[in-house]
Amino acid sequence: LGQGGAGDPVGFGAPSFVPSGAILTATPGPVIYVDSNAAAAGADGMTPETAYPDPRLAILVAGFQLGGGNVWIRAGTYENLGFVAQGAGIHIYGGFDENFDIETRDTALDVTVLNGAPDGSGTPTLMFEMQALSSIPIVNPVAIVDGLTFDGNGQTFRGVEVTNTAAEFRSVNFRGFRGSGVRLQNSDSEEYDVVVAGSNFVANTGEGMDGDGPFDIVVDGCEFLSNGTEGFDLDDWVAPPGESVEMKVTGSRFFGNGSEGMDVDLTVPLGVVDLTGGRFSIEIRGCSFERNRLDGCLVDIEYDLFPQWNAEIVVRESLARANGRAGFEFDLDGPASVIIHRVVSTGNGSGGIVMGSEREPGTAIVSSCVAVGNAGPGIYAINPQVGIANGSVVVSHTIVAGNAGAGLESQNKRISASSTISHLQAVDGIETDFRSSFVSNVASAQLFLNAAENFARITDAAEGVLTLEASAPFDPGAILEVADDGTARTAGQVDGNIVILDPAPTLVLPPDMLSVFASDVVVEDYRLVSGSPAEGTGLAPAGGPAVDSGVFGAPVPGVPGFAEEIREELFHALKVTPPASLALAPTTPIEVSFTEELDPGSVDSASVRVVDESGSPVSFTLGSGGNTLCLVPPVQGWPAVIWIEILGEVRSFSGRKNAAPLAIRFQD
Repeated sequence: LGQGGAGDPVGFGAPSFVPSGAILTATPGPVIYVDSNAAAAGADGMTPETAYPDPRLAILVAGFQLGGGNVWIRAGTYENLGFVAQGAGIHIYGGFDENFDIETRDTALDVTVLNGAPDGSGTPTLMFEMQALSSIPIVNPVAIVDGLTFDGNGQTFRGVEVTNTAAEFRSVNFRGFRGSGVRLQNSDSEEYDVVVAGSNFVANTGEGMDGDGPFDIVVDGCEFLSNGTEGFDLDDWVAPPGESVEMKVTGSRFFGNGSEGMDVDLTVPLGVVDLTGGRFSIEIRGCSFERNRLDGCLVDIEYDLFPQWNAEIVVRESLARANGRAGFEFDLDGPASVIIHRVVSTGNGSGGIVMGSEREPGTAIVSSCVAVGNAGPGIYAINPQVGIANGSVVVSHTIVAGNAGAGLESQNKRISASSTISHLQAVDGIETDFRSSFVSNVASAQLFLNAAENFARITDAAEGVLTLEASAPFDPGAILEVADDGTARTAGQVDGNIVILDPAPTLVLPPDMLSVFASDVVVEDYRLVSGSPAEGTGLAPAGGPAVDSGVFGAPVPGVPGFAEEIREELFHALKVTPPASLALAPTTPIEVSFTEELDPGSVDSASVRVVDESGSPVSFTLGSGGNTLCLVPPVQGWPAVIWIEILGEVRSFSGRKNAAPLAIRFQD
């Protein structure tokens, strides 16, 4: 299912088949049949002919008489379903025709709808509660719903509540609930596995899915659309002391939600006294975050008072478009390693990629990304002055273009950028140092195979007439695109800052971005044209082959915002000690740890360099062991300003290329 997921082979001798997507559970057991057309008289659920007419009866029998089992529900609409407890170990499947043939089951053709209803007093209530039942003697039981549509009809508060148990949702729709479609809650000290695969959460008044507590979560191939608040919200996601929790979100879409598309808050257990520490692991891959009212994707670390906790955050091959605030936002107030790789963030209402850190002096990496046409900076490091412990951002092989703010901006600690293209912005960098990059306002046609030549911001839209923030930077007949929606339109009329498009866009949400193209092809292709002035401007080994700036000059190139079907591991720097956001003492060694063991043969003076502010080489002693590089200063100490350069020639012991070459600026 979907793109990416758990179970990747690691190291040598890995099989040629790479598992992808969610791992799903199937448990043999008795089948209880449900058919809305069946008669109640004589029903025992043991055969299709004696099926129960009410799913609740089948679920109760499975839970309290059979000790678990499989409930098969024929397609149809089941009205006024009130509350029922679904014990872990009960697996509920819809989408059967009258023959209940598993081989011909088609949940798209044979739709099973469960309509919720208020309780007896008319108060909206809950449909299903998944929970452990003592009557189900199964080790590590899982509650499963598969091939069902839960419809709240604007009356019922919630579809399913998961309480202290493992659960799977497969090809399930949740719509029209007055609260959330699904709520996860876990008050235990152990984490439970939750899998959500191929499911949709649409038009619920609250969240599509929300929850709190410790869980290992896989979300794969799902849609969270037009929910009243967040599409997907974990507030709070907890790592118990001494435990690791994991989240993988792949191939999913978050569109048109009333606040964030996805919002995950990382924290410690309430009232924690055991300071052993816990660990979070997040991977978001192949997802799109579009038209959400606030941030497209927000990850918020809230364990800042507990430095024993840590997180590894990876966001890769994903898209954020036309969100009301930031495309991607990360509040990194706690120890964490962060890499944002091959994402596209375009036309958002504030920054494209926003990093915040008030306390933690760590380093976040942005590599092979595109941040274009955002109303704020393309990449923005928010570092309010709180002592000296603010994080730093290192940028590699990235394109920032046409942003209303700076291409790269930091409030306090400087951004280091290498092999990067900054283009069509009034200000390329604030508190930013570019190294081996291309910074220019030459025409896009001279740089890329296809990209916007100019940008404007829409401040109002009424009856097909657009009002721009300033006079239109184009003439009638120009080819335009609204909010990167992939549709070419023509400027039919242009009068100052008033524009009428043909065809008229069906959805405009100011302050949407208006992109100007040279042809009617409005799909960007950021490969460099032959003879582009950005060719050969990237970070390259001395005497070695030239390296291009931009996303396709990276050692592991690929189309940004697009996830290949087979997930590849990323080999990259994980942590820099001391972080570049802190002053570097002249005698302090610098250590850089990676995601995998290093190939010692790839670590030498050609692949790892140190230069001073003028670019002159600085002598140092280079060592490596395991997954760590160590750069020891010369006897006289480091100069006041140095750049360390870690090139693409550094490889892992398994042969993987360094996906994110870095140039990092330090100063005393």
